[in-house]
Amino acid sequence: MRSSSTEETPKIMMGCLLLAAFLLRATGISFGLNHPDEHLIINHALAFGNGDLNPHMFYFPTLFLYLLFAVFGGFYAAGRISGHFLNPDQFLQFFLQSPETFYILGRLVSVFFGVATVYVIYCLGREFRSRAVGVWSALFLAVNFLHVRDSHFATMDIALTFFMTLGVYYLIRYVNGQDPKAYWKAIIATGAATAIKYNGFLILLPAGIAYLFENRTQLSVIRVFRAAFLSALLFIAVFFCLSPYVLLDFKVAQEFIQKLYELNRGLKVGWFNHLWTLSDALGWPLFFLAAAGLFLQYRRWEIKNTILFVFALAYYVMITKAGQPFERYVLVLIPIVLLWAADFIEMGIGYFATAKQITWRRIMIGVLILITILPKMLYQEILFLKKDTRTIAAEWIASNIHSGERLLLDDPGECPRLTPSPDQIRQQIARLNPADTHYSQKKKRLQARLDLSPYPAANYELRYLSGSPDKAGFTTLMDAIPYSVEETKKLGADYLITSQRSVSANLAFYKALEPSLELCFTVDPRQDVREGMSPHGWTYLPIDHYLWNIARPGPLLYVFKLKKS
Repeated sequence: MRSSSTEETPKIMMGCLLLAAFLLRATGISFGLNHPDEHLIINHALAFGNGDLNPHMFYFPTLFLYLLFAVFGGFYAAGRISGHFLNPDQFLQFFLQSPETFYILGRLVSVFFGVATVYVIYCLGREFRSRAVGVWSALFLAVNFLHVRDSHFATMDIALTFFMTLGVYYLIRYVNGQDPKAYWKAIIATGAATAIKYNGFLILLPAGIAYLFENRTQLSVIRVFRAAFLSALLFIAVFFCLSPYVLLDFKVAQEFIQKLYELNRGLKVGWFNHLWTLSDALGWPLFFLAAAGLFLQYRRWEIKNTILFVFALAYYVMITKAGQPFERYVLVLIPIVLLWAADFIEMGIGYFATAKQITWRRIMIGVLILITILPKMLYQEILFLKKDTRTIAAEWIASNIHSGERLLLDDPGECPRLTPSPDQIRQQIARLNPADTHYSQKKKRLQARLDLSPYPAANYELRYLSGSPDKAGFTTLMDAIPYSVEETKKLGADYLITSQRSVSANLAFYKALEPSLELCFTVDPRQDVREGMSPHGWTYLPIDHYLWNIARPGPLLYVFKLKKS
């Protein structure tokens, strides 16, 4: 009979781990409101408040947007009850005046899913091997650099990781014979994951393997066909219930999915790209322990090992051949890889330690591994508390550039967010196309901004440089010009704001424009300016060794005065 203290120990440890996971993900959550994906997601979630639940944009499904809409709706209801918001228009005005509140609310959704995933990986490790493996896995995920970093963003990647990890957990529970209904729970989790991002469907592959193995003694063509049909029916039902307009507006959804497919095809991702990302995300000690754990699975064959391996391999192939090079694409793999590392560690401890030595060996190994992980992760936490370079640039512009000046910005994702002049907003309203699907939403949003009282004192006539100036984004709503020296001079802009990455990506344009540029201000996130910026710093903070030279979040930004010829 187990003692109550033995039963309570994992609960206390998990309580501490979940608290630590929350604190790490919530620290600095209000930093830099400049993530381009967040801007797109939050604006679409708020647009549902107009009564149209069709996003009219299907680069990703709508479950995460609906979750944010529910959170924003709850915030509005609380404000309405307390008398802070008298009507939806006042709520919209509040958003335009204080957008940081909505970013923080959206980011807290990611924090919730991040912490929940820590608990799910504990359950998965416990089901896969033992409670100790579950605790190791939860510990490593709680302090994982990439998982902590991306839990700070109101994007769907952390939610996707939660649902896919949950689906794998149910599959392992199913093949362990713990819950006959776990297979169908896994299919439901797969439908929810796919309603977050399309690649969530991939759990169907290991689900099929799990079903065939568990029912191998009584298989027949009819039984397999019935199971496949019911699984597909349940998966489709869950997916379309949670993201209905992919079906209801299928033609438009198909066009967006085709564009996404073409975009991914155009991005060449090497076979080792995501492997290096995993090594940076885990740290080399854990990366090698995970590799050893994978080898251990091969030597100790069980169906649950096969399920994990097939899932990880299929997902890796997909994000390499039909994905993008961004670091967030490996997030789904991190819980599985950490599980392999935890399994190897616990196997080694059990092999080399006696029963009396196990606890102290676990503590010693845990401390040694944390010493290799925590410095990088904690340094990231410090950086989240620093002011973003885009915020600094925006403050300098407000103090040094007169309102009404014409500003040219390169890359809305890297440049600071500035307020357009009232005249420019009126021009935008006049140029809106009534045939545009988003016509009423755009007009209402623009008019609400125009009606701000008082209107922001620092406002400018804004133009954007773009490789595709004719393709206006839903949330940008600003005029764009091509990377052309002639067009730039014709525009007559007073200042140009750009980033080091934009300059590197459009070097010919900037070299040709160089005689007309006078550098006014630079905000550099590096400590040592002699060291280069990370070539892989896709989102705010680099994941590789370049992080140690970063003093604050954000890109290297330049403000140039454009000389008049």
